[in-house]
Amino acid sequence: MGKIEFYSSVAYKERQAEITKQNWQMGIYDFFRKREKRQCANPNCGKWFEAEPADPKKFCSCKCAAQVNNPKRGGISLQAKKEIISLYQKGLSMQEISDKIDWKHGKVVYWMRKFNMPRRSRSAANYIKYNPNGDPFKIKKLKTRKDIELFNLGIGLFLGEGGKKNKFNLVLPNSDPKILRLLWCKNALTRCS
Repeated sequence: MGKIEFYSSVAYKERQAEITKQNWQMGIYDFFRKREKRQCANPNCGKWFEAEPADPKKFCSCKCAAQVNNPKRGGISLQAKKEIISLYQKGLSMQEISDKIDWKHGKVVYWMRKFNMPRRSRSAANYIKYNPNGDPFKIKKLKTRKDIELFNLGIGLFLGEGGKKNKFNLVLPNSDPKILRLLWCKNALTRCS
């Protein structure tokens, strides 16, 4: 019997299969299934995860890897968050904030949305921008009878919205139900509930 015939014999193959089975049971071939514990390389994470010994994996997830490898794409610090909130509450616009902290405008907008900060309307933002010292409008104290009459006339004109049916008549109608109810109750001299 030659060498080639010996290795291809059924007895040899059965014996090798038996040896391999015993080695699996004893754990000799366990390196195929073996996993080792590693700690995530992200300093902000520190979680433990399992990996095969030959696997070069250093992070527990893609998110942790992105935070370390792409720091500009990661979150922002608590200090930066407080700074954005305080600057916005002081009256700075988002563009002014981005100029001050040297960020792009879109990044400031993104993080303000992320913080669920209510944003000012365009008119409120313009009002704050052009009136940095507060409200410039103050109601004048009514000292004389003429001032009181003019004030009441102004209130009447404000309540009336103006009619445009006839150019020869002065009509001050109003479609606001609360004002109509108020005027109706005063004219009818009845108690309205």
